[in-house]
Amino acid sequence: MRKIKKICNFSHDTWDTAVHLAIDAYNKSFHRAVGCSPFELLHKETPLFSVDAGLVSDKYSPRISGHVLEARRTSILKSYAKEFEGSVTAQNTFAEGDKVLRYNFSPLLNKLDPHWVSGYTVKRVKQGSEALTVEKNGT
Repeated sequence: MRKIKKICNFSHDTWDTAVHLAIDAYNKSFHRAVGCSPFELLHKETPLFSVDAGLVSDKYSPRISGHVLEARRTSILKSYAKEFEGSVTAQNTFAEGDKVLRYNFSPLLNKLDPHWVSGYTVKRVKQGSEALTVEKNGT
């Protein structure tokens, strides 16, 4: 925000233009989380910058094919899987009959509401995986 104010010399006259250019630059820049720019994600084509407009040949196509987007997506998923492998989940040391808490993730919860709900018991543990079946006590 301060940088945009500085670019337009703290003048309200050029503010709209500066904000528009900043938003355009942000939307056309690469974002690591999605593996491309938001423009590419939304329009499925490479953004053409005004600086590069004269350099583009007649054979250039800004469209990005579906298999390229799918390859990017699988590459990102693989890299995230490698990055977080073994660090996200704990070892499954539960046995049948153990009392456990269930994590209640809901965007509708108030931030002060409890996210962990008690009163659950492990009924079945699937061997060789992290999967287990829990049931509410008394049901």
